[in-house]
Amino acid sequence: MAPAQRRRLKVAAPAADGRELAGPGRAAGIVLSPRGWLAVAAILAGIMLWASDGHLGPGGVPFLFLTWAAMIAAFTSGHADDPRRIERVLSVGILVQLVLLVARPPGQYLLPDLATHRVLAATFPAALAAIAILSTSIVLERPLLGRATFPTIVAVFAAAAAWVLVASPHPWIDVIDFGRESALALARGQNPYDLHLPNIYGNTELFGPGFATDRSIDVGLVYPPLSLFLTAPGVYLVHDPRAFLVVALVAAALLIDRLGGRLARLSALLFISSPRRFFGVEQGWTEPFLIAVFALTLLLARRRSRWLPVGLAALLGLKQFAVLFLPLTPLLLGETRPRRSLGVVALALLLAGALTLPFVLWDPHAFFRSTVSFHLAQPFRPDSLNFAALWAWARGGRAPPTALPTLVLTGLAMVWALRRCRPTPAGFAAGSALVLLAFLAWSKQAHFNYYDLAIGLLICAVAAGGSVSAPVSPGRTVA
Repeated sequence: MAPAQRRRLKVAAPAADGRELAGPGRAAGIVLSPRGWLAVAAILAGIMLWASDGHLGPGGVPFLFLTWAAMIAAFTSGHADDPRRIERVLSVGILVQLVLLVARPPGQYLLPDLATHRVLAATFPAALAAIAILSTSIVLERPLLGRATFPTIVAVFAAAAAWVLVASPHPWIDVIDFGRESALALARGQNPYDLHLPNIYGNTELFGPGFATDRSIDVGLVYPPLSLFLTAPGVYLVHDPRAFLVVALVAAALLIDRLGGRLARLSALLFISSPRRFFGVEQGWTEPFLIAVFALTLLLARRRSRWLPVGLAALLGLKQFAVLFLPLTPLLLGETRPRRSLGVVALALLLAGALTLPFVLWDPHAFFRSTVSFHLAQPFRPDSLNFAALWAWARGGRAPPTALPTLVLTGLAMVWALRRCRPTPAGFAAGSALVLLAFLAWSKQAHFNYYDLAIGLLICAVAAGGSVSAPVSPGRTVA
């Protein structure tokens, strides 16, 4: 071997501690593996939502660019995993998020006389203090309550999330009206996809032509039926469709922790401490259901369970855009070829179809009007936190084309994910996060709940990475 060849090989070889001496993914002296960069992306996206509440503005835009920079670094890095380094990234992220949690009120529509309710006013700060102290003890590897420390954190977190429901009983957002009225309609034997709801906004700026008047919103539930089945019990029990979101958040934290090891536990803490986690509870967005089911699906894939198609079907039954994850199913099954995954995908589609079919047959026009036409007709939102809205702002408010660029970006992200992600559940999660972020990058609407889901997927990828062996394939380094 020539001396020049030996020198080149020496430069590219990994160091003894798991780092590489050179290669992509090294920026400004920062050396991280793809999984480390995914953790950074999750942290930056959380800060982005804290600074912006998911709306375009000077607080969120810098972190939008930084989040994408971290994602690109994750998908170009060639450095091997260094668990201790990833652990430090997660630990710093948890501590930063715990500080940010107390820097802003947990909700936008809290009771105006909250300070006069002594017990209610003191409960949430006390819960945050307990979460911060116990989480810090885990970060420092000195858990105050031993094995009971993490379960205690989750229990206190559940109490804090439930507190939000009491302290902010009537947030000004139509998502809660959709959940409540569709559940009540189903209980009365009426079609939940054929409703006429009061328009709380008093105008039609947020809706496509023909779907609302200044006084009413003329569609029913805008999500697939599993979302209804999970929110309805909260409506029936406490008249609040957000009640079971608390259950979903607890389930998501526990399932992320079950993905394995100390990094998974720190990932679960990163999820719990996301700096606008309680704001999402107040607003009633249903993405916590998806995150919990997604983490469960990763666990089923790791165990090669026959119930895996049920997990995929549940994702499809919660939100329409879950179909974006299906092309990445070969990664979930540990395959680089799609043939063996076709059966799983077909069964998942069959199960999701069986769940949906009764509502389609009930009134096909009402169902497709609410779940398909309504979304396609939605107007461009200049307050979206994405590059399309930023482009519109720079051009004086002129909306750019969004349909074709979104299709192209999503397709490119799918190809990149299939080429760069390892065929593991973690690779599937990382690829799904990339595809979702690419879908949002130039879409006509991109707000808090979508990015909150992306954060959940990134955290799942970090938690599940390194726990399942996969064939080493050149170029497949992500998660």
